Amino acid sequence: MVVRRSYAGLLRGGYFEPRKVTRLDDLSEADQEAIVNDIITERIRKIQALNEKFALRALKEEQQAQEAFQWAKEEEEQRQKHQEERRRRSADAFEVFARRAQQEAMAKERQAAELVAQLRRKDQQAAEAAKLAEAR
Repeated sequence: MVVRRSYAGLLRGGYFEPRKVTRLDDLSEADQEAIVNDIITERIRKIQALNEKFALRALKEEQQAQEAFQWAKEEEEQRQKHQEERRRRSADAFEVFARRAQQEAMAKERQAAELVAQLRRKDQQAAEAAKLAEAR
């Protein structure tokens, strides 16, 4: 039969027999030291657990901050790409507009030059007709 002893009582054959002590002063000095050691051990365990929690929380917050930074960076890159695309489209549209305006201006100039040439031809024909009429 296995017997294990602690300051709380005895464990015999799977059954626990608590001590009949009602005050700490009734315990032996070794049992009192064991209680103090258990309290200290439990405090150390709790402090280590808290430190691990704090470390995990700090790590998680750092990861979240990095993810937020990465997300913001990607959003900014997307915004810049979109803005560059808009600028490029605007430049292309302006180029098309300018080319079309230039072509229209050149067409108007050609029309004006043709009208002037027609007027000059008509004037020449009229002048020649007048000369012929005078010569007759």
